[in-house]
Amino acid sequence: MNDTAIEQTLSGGHVLWTFDGQQPLGPPFWSRLCELARDITLESQSVTLYGGGDFGPGTDLAWLTRELRRAQRGDATRSLASAGEPARAALKCLSALPVPTVALCSGDIVGASAELAVAADFRWCIGRATIRFPEAQLGLLPDFVGIGQLLNALGPQDTRRALMGQEEITASVSTPSPFFDHYAATREEALEAIRRYTDGCARGDVLIELRKCLTRTVAQPATVSSLTNERIASIDDVIRAVHRMAEL
Repeated sequence: MNDTAIEQTLSGGHVLWTFDGQQPLGPPFWSRLCELARDITLESQSVTLYGGGDFGPGTDLAWLTRELRRAQRGDATRSLASAGEPARAALKCLSALPVPTVALCSGDIVGASAELAVAADFRWCIGRATIRFPEAQLGLLPDFVGIGQLLNALGPQDTRRALMGQEEITASVSTPSPFFDHYAATREEALEAIRRYTDGCARGDVLIELRKCLTRTVAQPATVSSLTNERIASIDDVIRAVHRMAEL
């Protein structure tokens, strides 16, 4: 499965989007996510995103380096803020779905992949998961979802640890994290539990409005973070940091 592939399967009205959690995320992935989201109607019961043994390593650093080089050459349409637009557009599509969304996670959940999980209505953990937000190592803020959404998902303590302390946040049924709503031992157990749970969830216009209400108190949305990155980050410094991260 390549980095653009998202396999869609259907079971009793419940949609499963499966992708390769070993692949970094770039514009083709986000565009494909938007395409699939446009076809979801109230005839569906739920949408679950599943990356396999890992939910994802985050942003494609090779693609990010190319975008930064374009910005460095003075292409005004390829700025730091615009680099995140495909992801923000995809996550906006998720927020407009009329049915509940679930991120089914395990293994590594890093950066952009973690923000994808944050954008879901609910998060299920299979076995053990490790959450990381390495953007600060690049001198950047996470800017695909708002910082307030991260606070809602992780809780204030773990958000400080993950963003300021650059700590890994680990979670399992024996060491739970606020990041996850539910835990399961296997994929099959989780999918069955998701089907049962989401059958009773809010749907349609009220669900979309509830999402807005639950994020309305956010002081700094993702677009503000992206503009802050333009102000505080040197493209040369970010390129050097990307190269260091790619070597790890």
